[in-house]
Amino acid sequence: MSIYNIVDVGTPSDDISEDWSTTVVRFHGFANLTTTRNAYVESPKFTCCGYQWEISLYPGGTTDSLEGNVAFGLKNKSNTSVKIQYGFSIRDSDGKEVVHEESETDEFYAIGSKNQMLSSQTMPSGQNL
Repeated sequence: MSIYNIVDVGTPSDDISEDWSTTVVRFHGFANLTTTRNAYVESPKFTCCGYQWEISLYPGGTTDSLEGNVAFGLKNKSNTSVKIQYGFSIRDSDGKEVVHEESETDEFYAIGSKNQMLSSQTMPSGQNL
């Protein structure tokens, strides 16, 4: 079990919320997944902050990825659009953090919206995940 602590250095701005929530999503057997570009594996839907989400993992990257990079996307599966601040960490099979991205803010449109957003990130696939 992990305990998450928040330590602020300096004075946080007024627009930073203290209502952070952490969701752990694990993709098992990463080494056995196809590395074909645009092939993906989806997580089951999960709830975080009252919204339904799904993560798509592209072990071989997407068309827009650099060669040898892994890509993943976060998709809002709810009926309501939401603007959120989020970040992520990726850990290897031993639990060691190998990638950490600071938070950013994006609007995730409701499911079925023509503007539904899939926020995606890429990282080198040479990591031992």
